[in-house]
Amino acid sequence: EAVVGGFSAENQIKEAIAKIQMSDVFFSKIIAGMQNYPVNGGTMSTDGKNLSYNPEFVQKLVNYGGNNSVQGVVVHEILHIAFGHHLAFAKELDEVKKTGNENLKWMVNVAADLAINDFLKGRPGFPQDLFIPGVNPHEEPFISFPANKDARWYFNQLLECYKKKPNPPTPDNPEKGN
Repeated sequence: EAVVGGFSAENQIKEAIAKIQMSDVFFSKIIAGMQNYPVNGGTMSTDGKNLSYNPEFVQKLVNYGGNNSVQGVVVHEILHIAFGHHLAFAKELDEVKKTGNENLKWMVNVAADLAINDFLKGRPGFPQDLFIPGVNPHEEPFISFPANKDARWYFNQLLECYKKKPNPPTPDNPEKGN
């Protein structure tokens, strides 16, 4: 990996993981066998086994809030594994791979993020300003979604919205579908 201006996304990821492992045995067990690899585009994600990260996104996190921001997003990704999202949505994710259905992919991702962000909100030691605006229950465009629901519940709600409006609102475009 190229180092630009002394910055190495790989080193930031390794540092974040080491701090998480030292501070939390639960997260440490989940992340112990994960491989980490850079990707072009996107942000950070997991397939249930590995952690992929966009070095440019990691640099933005570091510029924003230092390695604590990187740790926060890594914890978010670990929770996808802990909550079994890759298993709970295996059928839908398989369909996305086969058909390229971006709307289905979006609904799975947003449903999982709604559940995780709701779980993390207010937790001590988690940077509260890392939450993506619009991917939280009780915030636009999900103002009517209650807290304390699992990803499947949120997915079913999104699916109902999609059935009513073929272009449901997204965090990037809350006016979409009107």
